[in-house]
Amino acid sequence: MDRVMALVSTKWLAGSIISNSKCIRIIDASWHLPTSGRNGKLEFEQKHIPGAQFFDIDECANKSSPFGHMLPGPDEFEAYVGDLGIGNNTHVIVYDNNELFGLFSAQRVWWTFRVFGHAKVSVLDGGFPKWCRENNLTSSESRSVSINRFKANFNPAFVKSFGDVKRNIDDKQFQLVDARAPGRFQGISPEPRQRVSACCIALAAYQCGKEDVSIYDGSWTEWYLRALPSDRANCPQE
Repeated sequence: MDRVMALVSTKWLAGSIISNSKCIRIIDASWHLPTSGRNGKLEFEQKHIPGAQFFDIDECANKSSPFGHMLPGPDEFEAYVGDLGIGNNTHVIVYDNNELFGLFSAQRVWWTFRVFGHAKVSVLDGGFPKWCRENNLTSSESRSVSINRFKANFNPAFVKSFGDVKRNIDDKQFQLVDARAPGRFQGISPEPRQRVSACCIALAAYQCGKEDVSIYDGSWTEWYLRALPSDRANCPQE
């Protein structure tokens, strides 16, 4: 299989929509921090790229976990994306609508598809803000799609667990990179704890030719809560 483009341009996507390409599925993966006062799904219903479906990263998640939007199980992922009309031969185009960062949550969905064995996934370069600045078509219409069959093929190499990261402190088997802003890394800025930014590193590495970067799924949220005394942390201890 040819290497799939990690990024596609707004011009490329506009052309694909005009040509009514049947092999792509556009998904809006917009998600915002609770402190932002924004609702990605509501904003999608008001305006989105024509033909797009909404991907809720809080809904397509492991709901039994005490941590936010952790990876779902393969069966849950298969059912969720199949309902979006996505099959194993679909080229998935992901975008979000964060004006400050260009992309904020789309890369999380890009990585999730790759975890479950789907390489035909790309992120819209510049996201919905760039799409709108260029006066491309938008829609508020919700289109129904035919349910498709998606078969997941989980790739554990793309995921690191709390135990993996803890053991690495002594074993030093891999280089751990913190993708947070400097103030949060140094502990001098507020820490919202729920975050999806680590997948930016994986996307950037893919663009540079390194396609095997893993993500610590629990991230700082899990690490921080597990570091608390057991009587203060509402999570299992290892």
